[in-house]
Amino acid sequence: MKLAKVYIEHSSLTFDQTFTYYCAEFIVHVGMRVFVEFRNKTCIALVIEIEEVEDSIVQSFPYEVKPIIKLCDEVPILNSELFALADFMANRYVASKMKCFQCMLPSKLKPRSNKLKPKMEAWVCFKEMKQLATAKQQEVLQFMKDKKCMPRHLFYKQFKSVGKKVLESGCLFVEEREVEAQIEALQYQQQQYQLSDKQEEVIQQFMQLSKQANEFSIFLLHGVTGSGKTEVFLQISERILKQGKQVLILVPEISLTTQMIDTLKKRFSNHIAIYHSRLNNQELYEQYMLVKNKKVNLVVGTRSAIFMPFHNLGFIVMDEEHDMSYKQDQSPRYHCRDLVFERARWHNCPVLLSSATPSIDTYARAYKGNYHMLTLQDRICGSLPSIHFINMRDAMMQGKGDIISIDVLKKIYYYLQQGKQIIVFLNRRGHTPIVRCVNCGYVAKCPNCDVALTYHKEEHVQKCHICDYHKPLEQRCPDCGQMHWQGIGIGTQKLEEFLQKQFPKARLLRMDADTTRQKHAHQTLLEKFQNHEYDILIGTQMIAKGLDFKDVSLVVVIQGDASLYRSDYRSGEYTFNLLMQVCGRSARHGEGEVCIQVFDPTQFILQCVKHGDYMKYFSYEMQYRHLCKYPPYTFLAAIIFSASEEILLYQEIEKIAVHFDRESFQVLGAGSLGKRNQMYRARYLIKSRQEDALIQEVHRIVEVYQRLKLKVKIDIDMNPVILE
Repeated sequence: MKLAKVYIEHSSLTFDQTFTYYCAEFIVHVGMRVFVEFRNKTCIALVIEIEEVEDSIVQSFPYEVKPIIKLCDEVPILNSELFALADFMANRYVASKMKCFQCMLPSKLKPRSNKLKPKMEAWVCFKEMKQLATAKQQEVLQFMKDKKCMPRHLFYKQFKSVGKKVLESGCLFVEEREVEAQIEALQYQQQQYQLSDKQEEVIQQFMQLSKQANEFSIFLLHGVTGSGKTEVFLQISERILKQGKQVLILVPEISLTTQMIDTLKKRFSNHIAIYHSRLNNQELYEQYMLVKNKKVNLVVGTRSAIFMPFHNLGFIVMDEEHDMSYKQDQSPRYHCRDLVFERARWHNCPVLLSSATPSIDTYARAYKGNYHMLTLQDRICGSLPSIHFINMRDAMMQGKGDIISIDVLKKIYYYLQQGKQIIVFLNRRGHTPIVRCVNCGYVAKCPNCDVALTYHKEEHVQKCHICDYHKPLEQRCPDCGQMHWQGIGIGTQKLEEFLQKQFPKARLLRMDADTTRQKHAHQTLLEKFQNHEYDILIGTQMIAKGLDFKDVSLVVVIQGDASLYRSDYRSGEYTFNLLMQVCGRSARHGEGEVCIQVFDPTQFILQCVKHGDYMKYFSYEMQYRHLCKYPPYTFLAAIIFSASEEILLYQEIEKIAVHFDRESFQVLGAGSLGKRNQMYRARYLIKSRQEDALIQEVHRIVEVYQRLKLKVKIDIDMNPVILE
């Protein structure tokens, strides 16, 4: 009897084991999805192993072996590499195998019960040649004999009633096929890209070192903003593609994807697959199948593109490698960088990590020689902008502005008169972060989360930016009945309103999560700003990095030091990276400047930003990390417990607290994380100098959690990038 071992679609750690079914009359292969009966319900399972067993042995099993009900796929949807990657993820991130499988695949291929199926379309196909009634009909039939097949809607559009007559003759037939992504016929024009001597040197260095290694190797390309890092990895990509291999280019933000796509389309004749979260389910499926069916060699996308089914991967680029968007915020909480290394090991290919502000972890490894270091210290066009800090404490005390200082407003006016463009950065969307009753001090909070509701003036509602709860702004205070509200703080909507009043003739464009909800909104807005349809671009962190606008000569940062006061050991790193990236948007093709409004310009991190001194910042940050025993000197694991009742939460986690190994590991907690999505949360933080030992300890804690059958949920975050 042929048996199939499968993982059931339930992604809970409780069901993180294989179940056995017999194949009946079906031809089943590893990597297929099948329908099976589980707990009296029909669900989808993923086949991971096939074995032939004697009937007598099966009859001796202490349980009944049920048959597979039917097949979901005609061919396997996962290959051996992706199975190995799922094993790696499940172990490293302490997650169920099924969750790993599900996050790998586009929605229409996920091993779970849903009604999402690939979109089908009718195709007209040639069947046989015979004499037809008219010469025109004969001409159409001859065309189809040569063409073989074409979509029915195009067939009717091209041949109209004549085509219908030919179809009715029986010489052609209609069949249903999956809709495939349409690949553009790109016109390739050979262009000469003038490289600087330093760029040439870096490319040669990369090619020589990767050839010498002839295996998986990691490179860090560290260069100031505008130094030509993109051109370097595009030149390398072109050489890899000419070898017949595949290239993956990862970017952290969707806004960067659109600019990268435009660059690649102009650059290469190779067909490109595009993969990011703003595509709908059908589009994601089509792009995935382009790679699976070996129709493209170049892929560009955000972190989920790392799961594309490559067959001959020759080079991986991770642009803006420091960005926190590369970390998944739901289980399995993987970091894309780890998976990049795993896939590169499998394909024996080099990896290039590119950034003007590398993460501390990455730079520390390159500094020690674990990665190959490549550097670009000078800009290609123009010089680095001059950076000025505006002390808002003094400005407010002197009555020189509270939103934007008078000195900065004068600079904005000056550059507008020069016909230049301006970027104003504020990392907070909405109109007013806090609305407070002047009479009694009441502040509306989200009933699901422990946060104040942000006022959005355009919709006249208050919103929670965590769970998206919203309600209309009440006229009267629900506590005291008064009608006197006071707004505290500023968001991008209020900033736009303020600037429009100051510069009524200026054309303002706002780019944040509220204005980019529609499909292709990122691309549309950026193109309009690129084409000079707007003078001032106001935005959140989606405009902070990677964008290249030749006429931007002034960048203004509002509340530039706000992120320094986050309760997170990475707050300094986050602030330095963000400000350096924002500063890099100015003077990319000429002279320019940056004005950063802060309340304490003497902060060490801010002084490093002012002088663009990464090494000084790195040295300072490493001393702090060493003193506090934070990464890269240790490894961290966050174990988060949650329950609908606060009392229940702490009662239950007391039962598991005694099982932590506090002699071998430093255990911090339980620390309260407040309420989110109607769930109270508490966290244990475990530190260790040995990553493998830490992973084993967390697996052990999860086993204890399952054995105790605690009435709380558990969530594991290995090496978290944000500590709330």
